[in-house]
Amino acid sequence: MTVVSNDPIWWPVINNYHIFSYFHVASSIAVIYDWGESDNT
Repeated sequence: MTVVSNDPIWWPVINNYHIFSYFHVASSIAVIYDWGESDNT
């Protein structure tokens, strides 16, 4: 079961998690793209 909280004290934690998640996805895509490009030489 998911717990939903409107407590404002958690908002910075949630925002930091979202920013980290986007950074993780973007860096993973960059690594995979670079890995694929190195095979084309």
